[in-house]
Amino acid sequence: MAKSGKVTAVLACVAMLSVTTLADTFKLLIVHTNDMHSRFEQTSKSSGVCSEQEAAKNQCFGGFPRVSEAVTLARARSKMENTQSLFLIAGDIYQGTLFYTIYKWKIVAKLTNMLRPDAMSLGNHEFDDGVKSLVPFINNATFPILASNLDLRKEQDLYRPNLKNSVVFDLGGVKVAVIGYVTPDTKFISQAGEVEFLDEVESIKAEAERIKEREPDVRIFIALGHSGFEMDQKIAAGVPDIDAVVGGHTNTFLYSGSKPDSEDPEGIYPTFVTQESGRRIPVVQAYAYTKYLGQLSLEFDSQGEVIHAVGNPLLLDHNVEQGKSCFVSATNNKLIF
Repeated sequence: MAKSGKVTAVLACVAMLSVTTLADTFKLLIVHTNDMHSRFEQTSKSSGVCSEQEAAKNQCFGGFPRVSEAVTLARARSKMENTQSLFLIAGDIYQGTLFYTIYKWKIVAKLTNMLRPDAMSLGNHEFDDGVKSLVPFINNATFPILASNLDLRKEQDLYRPNLKNSVVFDLGGVKVAVIGYVTPDTKFISQAGEVEFLDEVESIKAEAERIKEREPDVRIFIALGHSGFEMDQKIAAGVPDIDAVVGGHTNTFLYSGSKPDSEDPEGIYPTFVTQESGRRIPVVQAYAYTKYLGQLSLEFDSQGEVIHAVGNPLLLDHNVEQGKSCFVSATNNKLIF
């Protein structure tokens, strides 16, 4: 069944005059990561510091240079296959290493900008140093930062152009909305000041309605957020307009097939949630600490309904080059900042 607000068969002829529909089918690759926790350099198998001995034996994983290389390759592959792509980050870049302890928001902004994400949701750890540390990060980010379930009336310093409820992308003539969310637990587990956190499901519903009123030709809605796998599934079940959910916070490892390393899958990738209407919504996460990069391939019909969803996280091990990128010195293989 069609999602709420989509053109019905009875009105199809009339709607064609004023509402843009997708031509034939539309393919979208979502590459995504979450809970990177300042793992700017490659890490050990357990996501700690990668020793020189481990590095010499190709026993290290992740790091921003590998994320950058994998995203660049995914984008290039998509372009060759006439598929649109988005690179999305589901929160929690702050915290986790000495790099963050020393350089705070400055290193996060500089190095995340170099990854060129299309959008990021806030995570609870982005509030760990208070609003005063979050504001300059938002101001200096070259990508939109999303959270639709914030009440900022008592914390007006966060009224920044780059902190948005959602963002709409025009991907080859097809409009795709990405709506952000962050766990209300942030109020209790971080330093969020006077920010009030609203219910995720109701906030995303309301934002989807606002988008449809403002831009009726938006046909595809992605939820991007940081509230945990259980809430991700509730959003998939409870928001009629949503087509896919990209989550974080619980470091959930989803995988289809034999596991590629030591992490045991907690479910299949993608996990499907069935709405009351019968629509099946794919939900994904990609573990944490830059060890994996999620890759979700979606195909939509002419009404913007998902007709095919498949993928798996890519293990960022030695088979993915750290690359001769601006992240790494060619002489000592150390992070530059």
